[in-house]
Amino acid sequence: MFGKKESEVRQAFKDNKLSINLYYQYCIILERQIPENEDILFLLPTFIVNEQGKKEQSFFAITSKNIIFILGNGVKSQFIKFPRSELRSYSVIERGVFKTSIIRFEFLNKTIDIFASALAYSEKISSILDDKTENKENESKSESKKTDDPILVLERLAQLRDNGIITESDFNEKKNELLNKI
Repeated sequence: MFGKKESEVRQAFKDNKLSINLYYQYCIILERQIPENEDILFLLPTFIVNEQGKKEQSFFAITSKNIIFILGNGVKSQFIKFPRSELRSYSVIERGVFKTSIIRFEFLNKTIDIFASALAYSEKISSILDDKTENKENESKSESKKTDDPILVLERLAQLRDNGIITESDFNEKKNELLNKI
């Protein structure tokens, strides 16, 4: 029999249509790391780009109090938890024909980029993070949550192109869109 938190984590996996068997290691980590008084709002298997510029499997979760990243998998995975109040900004960069999104999270002392396999995920994340009932202390900052500075986005796109994550064509397409905003 599972405890209350274990059952809640497993239910969150089902609610988000995720296989517990496929993502078992992440399920176990979350069961151990999320306190009883925290609700799980969203779960997403994703990818990050490591320091060597390679894609690496990871996992992302939003709870009522924290934003959680499990970077990598297996024995080399790294659990990182940030209070939602430390989130300075996030931005969504749509790319490619398949509408994959790169979501950048900027915290007080760290920036993390994840890949969402569908634009719908980035919209769901935005709706949770912008939910004023969940994050009342950031009401005055809600408009500044989405970083729309075209120059910063263009610089990030150039990094992604240089690392081979997006194609030259994708880069040029987005660059033209951004330059038209200036």
